[in-house]
Amino acid sequence: MAAIPTPQVVAAKAQVCAALALRATIEANPGHPKAEALREGAAVWLRKVGAWELAVEPLEEHIFAAPLGGLASGPLSDCQWAGEDVAVLAWALGQGKRPPEWEPVNAAPLTAALHFMQDDGEAIRRQVSLQPVEELRDYFKRLSVVRWATHEARLKRGGSAEPRSLDVLVRVLRERLANADVVLTEVDFARGREEVERIGPGGLTGDSSSIPGLLVVRQMAAEWLVGGRSAFWEADP
Repeated sequence: MAAIPTPQVVAAKAQVCAALALRATIEANPGHPKAEALREGAAVWLRKVGAWELAVEPLEEHIFAAPLGGLASGPLSDCQWAGEDVAVLAWALGQGKRPPEWEPVNAAPLTAALHFMQDDGEAIRRQVSLQPVEELRDYFKRLSVVRWATHEARLKRGGSAEPRSLDVLVRVLRERLANADVVLTEVDFARGREEVERIGPGGLTGDSSSIPGLLVVRQMAAEWLVGGRSAFWEADP
C-alpha cells in the first residue's frame, strides 16, 4: 500500500491535470494564434508555482514537451479525460462537489478554484485539506464495484461467464481494494450490480457509451488518493 498523498501534492496534481485538460483544448485548435503560447505557458506556470516539482510524472513531462500535434493517441486521450481527474481531485480537496453520476463534468470552474494559471497558484495549495480518508475510500469502493459489475455484465451478456472467469474478476477486485485498505462485503457487490442494472445496457456496459471511460478515469484518480497506487499514471490492472 502506497502512502496517501498530502493535500499539497493532491492540489499540485490537480493543477497538473488542469494543464493537461488545457492541452486537449489546444490540440483541438492548434492553429489558434495563442495556442503555442498557451502550450509553453502552462509548463512554465507549473514550474513557477512549484507544482511541477511536486506532481509532474514522466508521462506528463512527455506531454508538455511534445509540440502541438505531436501527441500519440494514448497521451492525447489522457489529456481529453483530464477534466474528470480534476473533478475528483478538486472534490477531494473541498474545492468542488463530488462528480455527478454518471455525467461528464465541466472542469472550467474547478480549474479556476485551483487558481490555475494564476499568480497565487502556490498559495492555494497551502490552504486546502483532504476529505476524511474513509469518505475517499468509500468513493473508491463505489467506483470499483460498479466497474467490476460492468465487467461481469459484459461476460454474462457475451455468453462467456464461466464460474472461473467470474471468480477471477472478484479476486482481482478484492486484491486491488485491499491495496488501499478497503474491505468488500456482499452488500457492496449487490450494490454494484444494482447500479449497472439501473443504468442499463446502453449506459455503463454499452459499447458506444462514454460512461465506461469516465468510470475508469475516476476510479484511477480515487485509487491514487487513497494510496492504492504509488503513481497517478501507474498502469491500470
